[in-house]
Amino acid sequence: MSRNQKKLVVVNSATGLIFELVSIVCGMILPRLILGKMGSNYNGVTTSITQFLSFITIVRSGIGGVSKVHLYKSLANKDSAQLNIIMRSINKFMFRVSCIYVIGLLLISICYPLLVANEFGWLFSFSLVLIIGISSLFENLLGFSSMILLQADQREYIISASNIIAIILSTVVAAVLINLNSSIHIVKLGSAVVFTLKPVFLYFYTKRKYNLQTKRIKPQMELLNQRKDAVVHAVAEFIHLNTDVVILTAFSNSFEISVYTVYYIIINGLRKLVRSLTSNIEALLGGLHANKDESKFKSVFKTFEYCIFLFSAIIFSCCAVLSEPFVMVYTKGVTDVNYSRPIFAYLIAIAELIYTIRLPYQYVIRVYGKFKDTKWISIGEACLNILISIVLVKRFGVIGISIGTLVAMIFRTLTYSEYVSNKILKYGYKNRICGIILSLLTFLGSVLVKQLLIQCFLIENYFQWCVFAILIFLASTIIAVSFSFLLFKNELLSLKQYIHRKNK
Repeated sequence: MSRNQKKLVVVNSATGLIFELVSIVCGMILPRLILGKMGSNYNGVTTSITQFLSFITIVRSGIGGVSKVHLYKSLANKDSAQLNIIMRSINKFMFRVSCIYVIGLLLISICYPLLVANEFGWLFSFSLVLIIGISSLFENLLGFSSMILLQADQREYIISASNIIAIILSTVVAAVLINLNSSIHIVKLGSAVVFTLKPVFLYFYTKRKYNLQTKRIKPQMELLNQRKDAVVHAVAEFIHLNTDVVILTAFSNSFEISVYTVYYIIINGLRKLVRSLTSNIEALLGGLHANKDESKFKSVFKTFEYCIFLFSAIIFSCCAVLSEPFVMVYTKGVTDVNYSRPIFAYLIAIAELIYTIRLPYQYVIRVYGKFKDTKWISIGEACLNILISIVLVKRFGVIGISIGTLVAMIFRTLTYSEYVSNKILKYGYKNRICGIILSLLTFLGSVLVKQLLIQCFLIENYFQWCVFAILIFLASTIIAVSFSFLLFKNELLSLKQYIHRKNK
């Protein structure tokens, strides 16, 4: 890894971390204001609309993964002409996506109110859908292709910085409007206007930075042909992130959606945190593969695999045991629905732990462009998630939804790791088995520590929760690192030697 690459990894990770922390904080402020001022049903319906609108973006699925395969090569070779051709092709595709998005937005704005007619008027829901959908339209038209290029060039810090500014401004605007007793329509319109500024900035930044002259260049849409296979992977990812709220909307009510949303403020923030810290690794692996440096590729991958196991085990074990106490403090005074769902908190934390464990294998599949060979895995995951969730949601509510997600995550993670091990990198089972054992022991240890502490620990405010969280985090870290010495001795030794060389 060159000095410049190391610097980019550090900068990307740092800005990504800051953004996700800001996102978590702002993501907790706005729903709490809506819960306190408007009620759980308003929080539920805005989340439901957002998830329904995200289904339209499925038409752009797969374009990111396929485009990056070509962008890695053109950036590594400093081929400006080819870079312009690729970007022109992406822009043309995204224009088509935007046209489809407008049609989909209108259809959802007309049809969605029928699902919630018993709680809100038709005009209320119709207009709210249109308002919430504005910012996504601008992202499709201007921002998406720019983000793909910056990610491929390991410059995600530009995206993170613009996201930080946008989310802070949006939260401030929304908070002011809520405290002025504005309607939910005005609040969401204020946020949408702020978020439209980000894609506009990214468009003009990349145009100048990479000297893009795409309007004068003929696109080569055949470069994106493999999208048909990549889209299957993206759709499965999309279903994992969005289908739960849609199923709850169809088979439950806005109050249950609000419960789901409040817990997912935490889990979604942690998921994004992990992704922000690791996504630049995909670009790094892409560059190594493009330069045919396979020995260094395997070395970076194995280190990344171990770090993901260790980091995920600590983070999501803490999440499992701390979510329910936090939610009870967060929703204190909100009595229109029961927010105490400890089993749900455990299940979604385990599901996201398994999701993050598969990231190293997912990145390798993308970098090698093995979309066609592995699309059956994504189809299987999507089917399992939807079918199990629909069967169980009526009887078990949010717990039934989380079981469907968990089973689907286990299936895709195991099959991905098996494919990468046997078909691409050709290495044994030891690291994966040790990683699973490490995660399991850390999780069980964290639960045991919680049961011991909760007997003599009162949690009624944020300060008490923070003290409790620090103790759980320290315990989880000690457990995970201790078992790492037994299960990943060689990896820890290599990491120690690397740190020693850097300090020297």
